[in-house]
Parts: sequence; structure tokens; C-alpha cells
Amino acid sequence: MEQTKSFNTQGGKNRLRFASAKSRAKRATADVYRNTDRRSTASATSVREKRIHDTGVASFSANARKRRKKGKLRIADDGGDYDDEVKYFGRDNDAEGMGIGRTAVIVSSQSKLKVDHTDSVFSKDEVEEGKEDESNGLLLLTGGTIFLSELEVSAQRNGSQLFQKLARELRPLSKSLAELLHHEEKIIDLLCAYLLTPRGFVIGSASPVRGPSEEFNAYKKRMSDKAPHGYIVNVATNDVLHLLGVLAREIRHEIYPFLHGRILPRIIDDMLNSPTTTLGHGSNSKEADENQTVPLDVNHIESAFRTLSYFFKYNADQLVYNNSIGNASRNEGGRQVLGDADILRKYYGKTICHKRDIIRRLACESFAPLLRKCLDKGLKRHLSRTIKALASSIADMNLLEEDHVSRKESIQVVGKCVEIPLQTTNTMRKARDDAIDGVSSLLFEIARSAPGRVHSKKGRLVARAVVDCMTSFCSSSRSEEANDDDKEGIKTLGLEKSKADVVYGVASQFLYKLRGHVVRGTREEVIVVTSSFIDVLDEIHRSLTSATSIFAESPSSRLVEHVLGNIIDLVSETISFQNGRLVHDGKIHRGDGEADRITASLQTLLGDSVFPKAGVKLQNQILNYMCSAWKANPSHLSFTSRLE
Repeated sequence: MEQTKSFNTQGGKNRLRFASAKSRAKRATADVYRNTDRRSTASATSVREKRIHDTGVASFSANARKRRKKGKLRIADDGGDYDDEVKYFGRDNDAEGMGIGRTAVIVSSQSKLKVDHTDSVFSKDEVEEGKEDESNGLLLLTGGTIFLSELEVSAQRNGSQLFQKLARELRPLSKSLAELLHHEEKIIDLLCAYLLTPRGFVIGSASPVRGPSEEFNAYKKRMSDKAPHGYIVNVATNDVLHLLGVLAREIRHEIYPFLHGRILPRIIDDMLNSPTTTLGHGSNSKEADENQTVPLDVNHIESAFRTLSYFFKYNADQLVYNNSIGNASRNEGGRQVLGDADILRKYYGKTICHKRDIIRRLACESFAPLLRKCLDKGLKRHLSRTIKALASSIADMNLLEEDHVSRKESIQVVGKCVEIPLQTTNTMRKARDDAIDGVSSLLFEIARSAPGRVHSKKGRLVARAVVDCMTSFCSSSRSEEANDDDKEGIKTLGLEKSKADVVYGVASQFLYKLRGHVVRGTREEVIVVTSSFIDVLDEIHRSLTSATSIFAESPSSRLVEHVLGNIIDLVSETISFQNGRLVHDGKIHRGDGEADRITASLQTLLGDSVFPKAGVKLQNQILNYMCSAWKANPSHLSFTSRLE
């Protein structure tokens, strides 16, 4: 297993330790809204994010400028504290194209290096009084932009020829905010080019940069010919990702026109979904290229998704309202258009449905904060479309798998030697499981809050979207009549059942993760019931009541019976979780005990309108529901007085 050194800032015997890729993957996070003080395994690039993006502690904020001393900038270095400094020294020449007369050097607080402050960009009034007005903009120690400041820090840390070449090209373009905005397209092209190296090129080289007069579509076609086998990361990848996040923080919505056409495809398609990186290079190691493969490192994956999170953070309005040019338009045809962030769904297949667990998890952490900013109707519509699209694609996949099996059986009967390989079906099943896990994780990240809590508003909304997708199969088949002679009808019924099973799988995994989150950090003997999770239970019981009434009206519908059984299984799983910790007797909600509500639903299911008309499978599910409820509350009077 891959090992990497990590630095323990607390000192002690284990000051230097080795961390495996698995342990680093557990600690990796893409939630940029959390406190990053204790991210001990963070890379050098991600540690610097605190003073750039955290508005409460950023060294470039107005409050932080009041605490600055002349020629000093408080930063958090690798393994260091906030007493380290970025000091600038005068130069006699400007041969490297800096455009300014200073060089940035990181100096530890324990260093005895003396600095001449005569070249400080801050005036005496600004340093001592700190009363500069916000309208004057952010004054940086480099005399330029935040982007240029971070470029200098990165150039001091990354001494590779590749990154130094990039720094020399970027310095003349970012000396002021006006120049940064004027050259934004060229800067983005440079960053995207140096982000990855085409597979087969010399190690440590960058991708060819788009020409000044070359159209972007022609450039894409040229690069597809030059890099037919995809791209690999290089020594500048993490620093370039950090600079992309800094650029998004500085120019905000001005970067949005380049987001979907250049930046996101470069990160998601070329970096995260590129063919697996090979160990060997050249013609002498052809067998090694084919057999020895290395997945993308955890640090690169984490840096990529944290950069995506910053893009979403600084362009939230444009993304929520699906704007393509950067001006959010909320009116269409005289009515308000609800923001649903539907433009993000095209990236789900390559992120939240990825085959690697860490990519799915970090992708959900990146998308969830942005989706919470959607309006309620827009978020419900977004989640419903996502779940239904997943159900349709997996149902078609299952149908294709069944066709493979049926063709294989018919060929064997004929006696020919053609066989369908099992690798195809195994790959399809693995992709199906990964997709269900990814969508359920996205729902969980939206609905979760602090440990032990569910989001006060979005938690119930997510649960409503999921259960409405389940009951929608009942509403669309009220008039369905079973007909064993109709082969096309049987095929359609099987397809709809397959879709309903996919939605049930998403709902089951979502509730499983949410239940574990609610009881996290509590002892098993402690009864846990929160008002926000009771709202989730309300939505489940509402869907159960709706499906039961539909089945009572049309008991011959096998699809409705199938969906009702799935909803009953959801309730049974929630009740039996850790011996009924979430639905224990005595917890009252709006005047009705949870046990009384469960008993009322069981009375309906065991009544003459449902149980005698149900099939054997549905009857077993109802009885399992009753046993789970009775086991969770064995001494409750409702089970003996009302279910006799």
C-alpha cells in the first residue's frame, strides 16, 4: 500500500510518521466550510487555503489588516503556526518579469533574519491605524493581487522547472486586479495547460498552450490528437489547483464563463476520469504499461475537489440559476424561475457515480453545500430528476443484463460454442452499486447537519423527494390490470419494478447513513429522538399511508403491491435500528406517540382491505413490520389492546 510522510505538529515521539493512502482517504474532505485547523494530513497547498478563503481569519480581510505589522503577513505553514511571516526583499533588477521590486520569502517566527521595512507597500497610517476604507480594495504586500501573492509563495515552495516556467509567464499578467481581469482568459489557459501532462510526453512537461488566435474548439481537437491516451498529473498539479481556487476567490463571477467549457471538463474529465496512470514509460516497458497501474493519489483528488468547492462557493448564484453567461436571470415569461442547479447534473455520472469511494464521497461533499442554496421547489425537482434518471439508466442496464443471460442460455441449447463472458455482467453490477451509493451519499450530505442532527429544513425536503419518487410509481399505475398473456405488458411491468427497486435502494442507503449520523457520539443505551429526524419519519409514514390507500383501491396492481412492500421495508429498517432507539416508547411528537402511529398503520395493513388481498411476499413484509415494532416497544399497551 502506498505510504507517505506526514508531519505531526503536536510534537512527541511520533513527530514524523507514515500514513497510508487508506488513512489519508478517511481524513480527506472537500467541505471548505468546515474548520481546517486540525487537518493534520493536509498537503502544503491546502493548508494555505485558510488565510485565503476563510473570511474570519483571512490575512487579506479588513480586520486582519488592522493587526498587520509593517512588512509582515501571518500565515499557517506546513507544521508551523500563525507566527510565520512572508517577508519581501528589494531587488536591483527585474530580469524575471516580476514587474515589481520585491521577492517573497517565507521566514519562520524563530528565525533571526532581519528585514528592511523601508520597501513596505503599507503607509505608516495604514500600518499603525488600519483605518483604510473597504472601497479602496484589498492592499497586498506584493503591491498587486492575492493571486500574485500566492503565486510567489508557491514559487518559493515548488522549485521545479515546470512551475517556475509557469510563474514567469503568469507574473506579468497579474500585477493588478485590472490586469488580472483583462488577461483572465490567457491565465486560465495557462493554468489548465500546466495542470496535467499528456500521457506519452516527457515527464515534467506541460500540455501545449492554446495559441493567441486559435479557436478553443480547434484547440480541443488538436489536443485530442496529441493526447489520445489521456493525461497524468505532474509536479505542479497541486499548486495549479490552489491557484485556480485563488483566482476564483479574486475575480468571483468573472470566472463563470470559463467554468463549464474549460475548467470543470479539465478537472473532471481529464484529471479524475483519465485512464489509470501507468508506472512504465517508453517502448521498453510496454508490458509494464499494460499490467502495472497506479490510481490517482489521494492528495491530488482532495485538492481537485476542494478547488471545485471554491468554484461553487464563489459562483453559487450563477450555478443555482443555471446561467450560461454569468448574469442570473430569475424571470422568464413573467414568472419567477426557481433555482434548481440543474446544470450540475451533467457532472454526476463522472463524480458521484465514480468507481472509487473517495471520489464519490468528496464529490458529494462538494455538491451538497451548493445544492442547499437552491430554493425548496428547485431542490426537490433537482433531486427527483436525479433519482429518476438513475432508476431509468439502471433499469435499462438490468434489462440488458437479462438479455445477455437469455441469449447465453439459448446458444447453449443450440449447442454452439459461443458464451457470454461474466466479466461484463460483474462490471455492470459494480457500476450499478456504485451509482446507488453515490446518489444516496449526495442525499445524505444535503440532509445532514452537525453530528447527531439533521438539517432543520433540507432534511425533511430530501426525505420528501425520495418518498415521493417511490409513491410516484403507485400513482402512475392505479388503473393497471394484471394480464399474464400480454408479453409487452409483462416486460413493462418488470422494467417499472426494476426502477422501483433502484429508488428503494437509494432510499434505504440514505436512511441508513442518516440514522448512523443521528446516533453518532451517543451510547447505545441512550434513547435518541430529534425533532428534525421525526420530520423524516413523518414523510415516511405519509408515503406509507398514501401507498396503502392506493393499494386498497386497486389491489390487483402488482406494481403498487411491490412499491408498498418497499415502503414497509423502509419503516421496518428504521424501527429495528439498534433496538428501536429512534422510535422508542414515550417520545411524543405533536400529541401522538410514535408507537401509537405505528400501531395505527399496522391496523390498516392487517385489516380486511389490505392483508387478505396481498400476495405472500407483501404479507411477510407486513408481519415483519409488526414483529419489528413489537420488539422495539414490547411493553406498549397499543400492541395488546389494538392488535388483538
